[in-house]
Amino acid sequence: MNFRQYFKFQLQNSTDNYFSLFFLFEGLVNKILSAGFWIPLSRLTYCAYLVHPIVIIVLLGSFETAQAYSDVHFVSNICLSLTVMC
Repeated sequence: MNFRQYFKFQLQNSTDNYFSLFFLFEGLVNKILSAGFWIPLSRLTYCAYLVHPIVIIVLLGSFETAQAYSDVHFVSNICLSLTVMC
């Protein structure tokens, strides 16, 4: 059974479609996800995950009065978080 026949057969069986494609391309997916170029990105995102709550607490704790939600405030929080992260 070649790839096209296999793929057509699996599309007909919708419950097994995603699992079969995963196992069909398991080696390729494993090579891509275990490549070395993901290491700096994974460390950066994990660092952002650990630092982000601290940034939010410090930022919200620095206000003298309660702040109402606004789009400008939301965007400035994102920019501040990205600046601290870098």
